[in-house]
Amino acid sequence: MKRPALILVSTLAIAPLAPGQDGKVLYEQLCGACHGNDGKGAQEGQFPPLADSAWIKGAPDRMIQVVLHGLMGEITVPSEHAASPTYNLVMPPQGAALTDEQIATISTYVRSSWGNKEGAVTVAMVKAQREATAGKAPFWQASELLERYPLNVVPTKPEETLPVNVPIKDLLSYVYTGSWDRLPDWGKLKAQAVEEEHKGLIASSQAGKSQNFGLVWEGKITAPNSGNFTFRLDSDDGSRVIVAGKKVAEINSNGGMGRATEGSIKLEQGTHPIRVEYYNKGGPHGITLGMKGPGLKGWFALSEAGAGQGGGPSNKMPIYPPANEAVIYRNFIEGTTPRGIGVGYHGGVNLAFSADTMSVDLLWTGLFMDGSRHWTGRGQGNQPPAGQNVVKVNSGPSFALLESQTTAWPGEFGDDLEARFVGYKYNRRQEPAFYFTLAGLKIEDRPQAILGRNRFGLQRAITIEVGGKVPSTLHFRAANGIEVKELGGNRFDLGGQVVLEVGKGTANRPYVRNNNELLIPLQLKRGENILNLRYSWN
Repeated sequence: MKRPALILVSTLAIAPLAPGQDGKVLYEQLCGACHGNDGKGAQEGQFPPLADSAWIKGAPDRMIQVVLHGLMGEITVPSEHAASPTYNLVMPPQGAALTDEQIATISTYVRSSWGNKEGAVTVAMVKAQREATAGKAPFWQASELLERYPLNVVPTKPEETLPVNVPIKDLLSYVYTGSWDRLPDWGKLKAQAVEEEHKGLIASSQAGKSQNFGLVWEGKITAPNSGNFTFRLDSDDGSRVIVAGKKVAEINSNGGMGRATEGSIKLEQGTHPIRVEYYNKGGPHGITLGMKGPGLKGWFALSEAGAGQGGGPSNKMPIYPPANEAVIYRNFIEGTTPRGIGVGYHGGVNLAFSADTMSVDLLWTGLFMDGSRHWTGRGQGNQPPAGQNVVKVNSGPSFALLESQTTAWPGEFGDDLEARFVGYKYNRRQEPAFYFTLAGLKIEDRPQAILGRNRFGLQRAITIEVGGKVPSTLHFRAANGIEVKELGGNRFDLGGQVVLEVGKGTANRPYVRNNNELLIPLQLKRGENILNLRYSWN
């Protein structure tokens, strides 16, 4: 199965490198976004895995050359972690950006991690490879590279693949009425209607109701080849997927979309029974379900939401955070600057942070991003957020030195602040904290999702470390270009969608200008200062 061209994007443009970093740190900063921090390939093997990979085994020359000059063309990656054995990718050359020492450090880490047991790569090895191909134009063609540095792999005959003509065969829907906080015992309930769903796709609209209802679907799915299949489920409110008599994925509580969960099951080639259970208790309703596995081209939609024309394979690539973790999207996002960084939190809270202006520019709820524009092919332009309740919070610099409340906010950082984005670090839940410097101040901006029943929110702790002279006129702009109303108690309504609460302490009497700009004078002292912000959707 061939995969469309993938562009593996380096983070060098937004995360300056520090000398002396170890291999794990450098790898996760520069390579993890595409190859995965665990080496298994981002998006469950949608990108080429490095774990236990034939491309890593043997002499390091081939690996060094790929890093130095980049790679284009169709390749085969024989790895149990690959979503498909064949990839058609574009990896940018890194030789001009990385030193011999950094390439050696990263290569040694990869060659000794995740089942790889190859020898270390020395600086001398990298230097020799760089000199040997010093005049080479960017990008190795895959065929050219493998002719010079072949893989030691025994080819295997591919398994015959069964066609999948209908997403779910013989699909029946059973409609129920009721109000639940968890999935009910359907065997104790009586269905009000039973319908044949000829498109073979599930949808909450098939109940013909707007709230307080349940649906159960039963049918058969096809496993084109034998192997492990993953099912991804999201719903508003609760849902469950049972395949071949085994519970594979479940969301057993009230709440909106953006709580996607996954589960896997080993299936033999052929058809298998599937049962999907769903309920809605008031408010919006919806369900998405997809499957991925051997013989399928990426995520295969089993629901109307997320399906391509006529159902089945989707032309979208929804990006979901793993359970209880966050996920990063580092491509062009509509509504922020070219160096915008999208963060999707499990539970349906999302943001876009600008590494140009050091600000959170966008907030939204529900689905995170559709990666199809930039993660397949060579899509151009900006990708809008995939969810709802999108709020454009800010644009332009987030900090400025103002002499008075009437001083105009600058359009960009001036020489007086010398703003520089340093990078970000993850906590154990893969939630990033952003680091930057301003006029000698060291600043950490740590957003975290606030999750609760039918509630969405975000809290930010902005830590400002003052080591030298204390700036007396530094201001933080919490919002601009959006209607701002003061609610009292350091609470402000932003555009009728979000309420922002400013914590006391470092903040000194926030004020609103022209009904569309919220400024916070900062009371700083030497040492550590913390500005706390809390956002909640109306």
